[in-house]
Amino acid sequence: KGELKQTVKDQIKRLERTQVVADVYDQYQSALAERGLYDYEDMILFVLTAFQTNSELKSKYQEQSQYILVDEYQDTNNAQNAIIRLLGDYFDNPNVFVVGDDKQSIYRFQGASMANLLSFREWYPMAKLISLRENYRSGQVILNNGHALISHNKEQLATVLSGLETDLHAQTSDGRVSFTSYATLDQETLGVVQHIRTLLESGVPASEIAIIYRENSEADRFADILAREAIPFQLAAGDDVLADDDVRQLVNLLQLANEAGNDSALFRYLHAPYSGIATTDLIALGRWCKQERRSWEAVLSGEKPEVLTDTAWDSFMAARLKREAWYRFQANHSVGETVEHLFLDSGLLAFVMQQPDYMERLHRIRCFFDDVKRLVSVQPQAQLRDLFARIEIRQAYRIPLVAPPLLERNDATIRLMTAHKSKGLEFRYVFIPGFVDDRWNSGRSSNLITLPSGIIPHHEVSEDQSIEEERRLFYVALTRAKEAVYISIPQYNEEQKKQIPCQFLTELPHVITSSPAATPTIALHSFFSPVQTDFITEQSQAYLRELVTQQAITPTGLNTYLTCPMEYLYRTVYAVPGVREGDQAYGTAMHKALELWGTWSKTSPAAVTKAAILTVFNEALEKEGLSESDLTRYRQLGGTVLSEFYDQFTASWVPPLAVEYSFTPHNVMLEGNVPITGKIDAIVPLSGSKSVRVIDYKTGRVRSRNEIEGKTATSD
Repeated sequence: KGELKQTVKDQIKRLERTQVVADVYDQYQSALAERGLYDYEDMILFVLTAFQTNSELKSKYQEQSQYILVDEYQDTNNAQNAIIRLLGDYFDNPNVFVVGDDKQSIYRFQGASMANLLSFREWYPMAKLISLRENYRSGQVILNNGHALISHNKEQLATVLSGLETDLHAQTSDGRVSFTSYATLDQETLGVVQHIRTLLESGVPASEIAIIYRENSEADRFADILAREAIPFQLAAGDDVLADDDVRQLVNLLQLANEAGNDSALFRYLHAPYSGIATTDLIALGRWCKQERRSWEAVLSGEKPEVLTDTAWDSFMAARLKREAWYRFQANHSVGETVEHLFLDSGLLAFVMQQPDYMERLHRIRCFFDDVKRLVSVQPQAQLRDLFARIEIRQAYRIPLVAPPLLERNDATIRLMTAHKSKGLEFRYVFIPGFVDDRWNSGRSSNLITLPSGIIPHHEVSEDQSIEEERRLFYVALTRAKEAVYISIPQYNEEQKKQIPCQFLTELPHVITSSPAATPTIALHSFFSPVQTDFITEQSQAYLRELVTQQAITPTGLNTYLTCPMEYLYRTVYAVPGVREGDQAYGTAMHKALELWGTWSKTSPAAVTKAAILTVFNEALEKEGLSESDLTRYRQLGGTVLSEFYDQFTASWVPPLAVEYSFTPHNVMLEGNVPITGKIDAIVPLSGSKSVRVIDYKTGRVRSRNEIEGKTATSD
């Protein structure tokens, strides 16, 4: 009775959540329509709707596409599959060729529907079945284990397609799958890294080794030891930026600045490695606070405790004064400016730049900062509380903030990735650590929003089906290996809780049990040894060379480089996060107004009014994330300048031949074949000649002709 009551409560909660999503989706679609925009999914849905409502359009594409080939069919969603069916519905037996592997159907959480594979024969009863049984990657031992593993799933294509042969034939009888049980989590980490070092020393290229785990949180422990042991590695893109330690530190700093009396945020900041507080002093004050039953906030607002020296107390006071300054700063500046200021002033940027993987870490922080700027662009007066609400929504609904990938560098690095990210890749040696039951066999549901029953055939996910998807996910990880798979677990986790292997291990018939090395040469001191940076520096230099040669340089960037190469490195190559300075924001908004003036004067001359141009300027300025005072100041300045400019030039205005003309296609190169790119603000014809005037709008101080031509000491 109690279980039934809880089931009903859970169902009501799911329905309420689904209704909220449906309401938000309607509002979202309305907002897109008002702005004339569409998102990636709309690109598919618009085509689907067009085919369903416009028979002439559908017939046109049916005539053009009489042979339809679909790869990775198990990853298609309902809309994609509906388009395929509509393209082929002119014929009773259309030319549809699909390739799919139900054993690798692991993207249900992204909308992929196993139903498409399971229902294919119902839709196309005359389809010819071809079993692809030759495998050119893994050894036979690995394939046999994979086949035995997946045979425990009830939801298989073989159950609905008679005659389908699913066992695979390798090109060699080689292959090895081993299992090792380590005493602790630290020993497992060290053991895996030691094994990797042994492989590298035997001549195995780093690019042929991967560590594959179930959850992103597993990456940190391996990345730390690999860096300390000077073993090159690369984290796969796609991890949630909000789970990154540096980003969490930055968010904590923002919480500290936003809320006086936030004892937990203060505690985390004081314990950060960049706070300037000695560990011994933190321990001494922490013990004293506990004995006296006083909060950290209260202590730092009072007199010096006797357990601290004057020097130690000065460090705490400096931290307190900095926190108070941050509080005042955020009250008088935009959220974007506050994020930048705290990132720099706290010492977090300096700390990140000292780390061996600083480029990857800086890249994730920059992704977070880009999201802050997106918030400001749609909500110009956003405050920190709005940013926190945005973060809470992402976390509550598990909406990751995904960093775009850096340039791929697979040639000389160990790859660290989740099982989902490993799909489609292959390595000679694959390590699958942390293969414990509560990670790989939790029966978790991938669907936060459960669709009402019956909307999608075969879609309802029971606990058994959720476990079956986990089994398919493990199958993908297992079959990434060409020669060997090394599975391992810690007997106890970091909380000293006993761990048991995932049940999938018992479903592998050919597994060799290995004992961990008694005394790894990579010992516990690796956790405390300084990070080896020599190889990292070489790796970073190689990466920077690749990045610079592939990245076009703008005239502004070139001027920055000529003035200060280090500033160019930080601002352009590293792209250290930063908000727009007021003058930059003003210049961008002014250019936008003049750009539309030029465009409208060619296409819609009647639209060119002073009021319209000022409206464009003000809207563009509001999206730049300026503080209220700066926004007011630059709005007034821009209004004055644009009004005077309009009054002076509107009568003699000549519609330009081109606006924002890009000269990138003309392949302008610097020495060393570095492309230089940019745009010309306007190209205007000269009356009575074949010549043109090239215009570059400037919003800075007025400069003399000699200064512009580089004939003065202040020329740039």
